[in-house]
Amino acid sequence: MLKSENGLVYVTSWYLNIICPDWEALIEEREGEYYTIAPLLGQQKWGIKFHPKPPLVQQLGIVSIKPTTEHTLKEVVEFLKRKYLSFSYPISNTVAENIRDIEIQKCNNHILSLNRDYKTIFSTYRRDRKARIKQGQQQNISLHFTDNIDQLLELFQTEVTPKIVGGVSESSIEHIQSIAKYALKKQCGFILEALNNENKVISIGLFLKFKNRIIYLIAATTKEGKILQANSLLLDHVIATHAQKPLILDFEGSIVPGIADFYRSFGAEVEEYFLLMHIHSLGKLLFKIKSIFHK
Repeated sequence: MLKSENGLVYVTSWYLNIICPDWEALIEEREGEYYTIAPLLGQQKWGIKFHPKPPLVQQLGIVSIKPTTEHTLKEVVEFLKRKYLSFSYPISNTVAENIRDIEIQKCNNHILSLNRDYKTIFSTYRRDRKARIKQGQQQNISLHFTDNIDQLLELFQTEVTPKIVGGVSESSIEHIQSIAKYALKKQCGFILEALNNENKVISIGLFLKFKNRIIYLIAATTKEGKILQANSLLLDHVIATHAQKPLILDFEGSIVPGIADFYRSFGAEVEEYFLLMHIHSLGKLLFKIKSIFHK
């Protein structure tokens, strides 16, 4: 994993053990060493195997010591088609665009290089973001690193969960809790909070650190926090404290236009990844039967 050019935190063993304890992997071994790994987070229901896109996992494989070839990706796709009745497999490899016979959805992530001094990075912020940060700096907001996971979960459940279609499952909340505990214990992540002048938390974020990336995994901001620009101050603080280091701030992107625009306002650039999707003909029939019975 550490030797790979494209491995992200989502495919580390500790992260996978939390998200899917029964995870498997398709492995290519060369000279007694793992050369290519494709994590598999499949599920089974009524004897049918399928591979959904798991929550809290933006991207999976293929993780390889060398850049993944089109041939290798095709082999992985064929394996997925044989093993699962349907699959949604998120992948960063650009050769994915050349794969045929499956549906490919292009997705956008947003990243910001921190390998510059803070003044230079700030100059790339959009004009309105600069103004909002200056506005927030006049609001007597204090920023603190914290280990208060309960506060993170509470704010997430009150401010974020109600806005997600279908809500957030109890298991996903437990996963966030476990990820935060591990990250703090192993010092591979941190929680940053913003407090108003009454010491009330109005914005909070969980960030993970892996290789050269700082990943903005979980965030929640109250209505007051949004008005006072607390979330802007929070991200600006992370950028300022990590500037001039060979790091990338990974915002994780968003399909929500307003959130994606918020990330771009910090000067973030688009980084593409792909969602490989396929439903076997038998799966299409089963889904059709299911929809008939639910009418």
